[in-house]
Amino acid sequence: MKKMTAALLLLLSVNAFSAQIQNCKFEQGTNIRNVVILNDKGNSSIQKILSSSKSTDEKKDQIKRILFIESVSIGDGNSVCELASKQYKVTEEKCQKVMKSSDLLSLTLEETDESDNISLECKIGVNAKLLMQFNM
Repeated sequence: MKKMTAALLLLLSVNAFSAQIQNCKFEQGTNIRNVVILNDKGNSSIQKILSSSKSTDEKKDQIKRILFIESVSIGDGNSVCELASKQYKVTEEKCQKVMKSSDLLSLTLEETDESDNISLECKIGVNAKLLMQFNM
C-alpha cells in the first residue's frame, strides 16, 4: 500500500504545481468566475480514487496527499495556494490549512447528484474558495 501511494505521489509530483483559473457553472445557470482549480492530472487522480473500491480511510489518505501536493509552492506562481492568494486575497498559510482540512476532504468525498452537472475540479475549487474566504 505504501509503495503504491509513493508511486502515486511521485507521478503527481512530476505534473504538480500547475493550478489553473477557470469559470465554473452550476445548476440553474449559476456561474462562479475565476475559481482556482487543480491541474488535470490532480483531478484525474482524485477521480480514480473516488471511483475505486478502496476503503473510505484509504481514499481520504490518498486524496489528502494529492491536495497537499497541489497546494505546495515551488516559487513559479502556479500552485493552488499561490494563485489563491492572488485571486482570493488570502495568505498562503490559510490556503494550506484549507487544503489540508477535513472540511475540504469531506466535501470532496461527498456524493454529487448527476443532475447537478458539477465537475470534480469545480466542486473542489469552489469548496476550497468558500472555505478560504470564510473567517474561521
